[in-house]
Order: sequence, then structure tokens, then C-alpha cells
Amino acid sequence: MGHKPLFQKRFDLLTARAVGEAAVIYADARRLLADHGRWIFYKTPEQAEAELAALQKSPPPGPRLHWQLTRREELPDGAGARVFLHARS
Repeated sequence: MGHKPLFQKRFDLLTARAVGEAAVIYADARRLLADHGRWIFYKTPEQAEAELAALQKSPPPGPRLHWQLTRREELPDGAGARVFLHARS
């Protein structure tokens, strides 16, 4: 979809949960996000830290973004913890 002009820069927010690595999703979908749009990925803290390090070490193609992690949130019933890995275009 990102290669079709009809969809380029049409979305203010792109989110993903349990789909794949942030760098791969970003590289595939970066043309869809409008200027000043937001990326939000829902991850375990371990996944997010590893992916953040990879994004900083070897940024995917496209504009350089400032990726950040939110604070760790514990899920109910001992279901683990989650964070958001996010950036703004």
C-alpha cells in the first residue's frame, strides 16, 4: 500500500502489536504516515529494548526519528509487562 500514491501520507497514526519488528514495519509502512504523524508499537520491555538498540545502531531507510520507550506497565493477573516504543515523524 505504501507504494501507491493514493495511500501515501494519509495516516496520522500507525500502530502495531505482535506483528513484527519495528524496523521492518517502519521500512514497509513509512510512506503511509503523514508529516508529523506518530508510530506506536506495543512490546514487551525486552523486545522494545532490543528493537530500540537496533533502530539506533542501524536506522531503517527514511527520515531519522527519535525513538523512545514509555515506562514499564505491569499487566493484570501476572500476565507480564509491556511498554510502547514510539516516535514522531
